[in-house]
Amino acid sequence: MVNQDWLVWIEKGPRRMAVINAMDYPMTASLIQKKIKPYYSRANTNNVTDVLKAFEQKGIALRRNGKKTSRKLYELSSEGKELREDIIRNIINPIGLKNLFQKIPGKDSREKVRLICEALQELIQEGIAECLNPEQKNGRLYVLTEKGAEIREELMKGVRDNFA
Repeated sequence: MVNQDWLVWIEKGPRRMAVINAMDYPMTASLIQKKIKPYYSRANTNNVTDVLKAFEQKGIALRRNGKKTSRKLYELSSEGKELREDIIRNIINPIGLKNLFQKIPGKDSREKVRLICEALQELIQEGIAECLNPEQKNGRLYVLTEKGAEIREELMKGVRDNFA
């Protein structure tokens, strides 16, 4: 069972979310920083190390190669792995335009908004996603439907199979 307090704590911190999503195998802070930099531009090795220390204190992550080495290798504990799986399974549940907007590299603002809106409309028409608050002009939230969740699970299964 996933600790809901930890889940809320991680979801409220963009750095914590980026770090836990990146930790699919034992990694150093510098490797995590390089992996999350395209998605979280303010990432640096120091703040990744701070997150890893907090994870270690809470029992979410473990240091694999002892305390005296300079290149500390971290991995998720069994609780951390459960937490990561739960976050990955629900990462788009719900997601707003702001989050999607930040994930598209390059492009100017108008082009990003146009691309996101077109993609969301297609997903809604296909029954893969739905808007939770369509009456609002700003701050709309989108979730996967049951069909969308099944498709996402199949895609994640393929990713796990190819990179396991």
